[in-house]
Amino acid sequence: MGIIFLIRSGADVHAKDHNGRSVSDLAYARFPHPWDMVGSMQGDVWDFALAVCGYNISDFRQGRCRKAHYGGYYNRQGFEELWAGHEHLCPYYDVEEDTGPCSDEEDEDEWETTGSEDEAMDPVGLEEEE
Repeated sequence: MGIIFLIRSGADVHAKDHNGRSVSDLAYARFPHPWDMVGSMQGDVWDFALAVCGYNISDFRQGRCRKAHYGGYYNRQGFEELWAGHEHLCPYYDVEEDTGPCSDEEDEDEWETTGSEDEAMDPVGLEEEE
C-alpha cells in the first residue's frame, strides 16, 4: 500500500496543507457526493496505515470517534479485508456500523464547503489553483 511506503520512508503524518488541514482532517472528513460512495473508507485506510506503521490510532482521532459509513463502493466485507491479519491493531474492529453521533457534543464531522461547483468537484483541493 502506497501510504505505508510513504510513512515508512519518512512522510510527515502530522503534515498540514496551506489551509491548515492535517492529513487526518482530510482522511476523516465526510465529503459530499460523489465522494460519499466510499463512506468511511479513506479514514479506515489511513487508520490501517498508521497502525501497521506503529502509530496509535487514537492519537490521530482526537476529538473524532470512528463511525462506520458504508457507501456503494465500500462495505463491511471491504473493511474486514483491509484489516485481515491485523484485526488486533484496530480498536473499533468489532464495532458494527453506527449511524448516530458518538456524543451529544460531537457534530457529524461533515466536510464544510462553500457550495461552489469547483469545490464540489474537488473537495480536497487537489487541483492546482489558477
